[in-house]
Amino acid sequence: MIQIESRAGVQEFLVTGGFVEISGSIVTVLAEKAILKADVDENFFEPVIADSEEQSKNAIGKEKARADLRLNDLKDISQVFA
Repeated sequence: MIQIESRAGVQEFLVTGGFVEISGSIVTVLAEKAILKADVDENFFEPVIADSEEQSKNAIGKEKARADLRLNDLKDISQVFA
């Protein structure tokens, strides 16, 4: 979850995958997906988790560990929206 504060107020986004770079007062987010939290419900997670399960099933070595971690994170986050 990412919170962005601006003069217009606070917006919250659900972010999957990607990277964050912090340099001084600049934050750069490169995300696979970023969706307004208000637009997310439990139906959002169904295909994302299914895709992650498939990736985990087909991965080996370090990729398997990353895929399993992502899958567990998605399942945990989805519980917040259930």
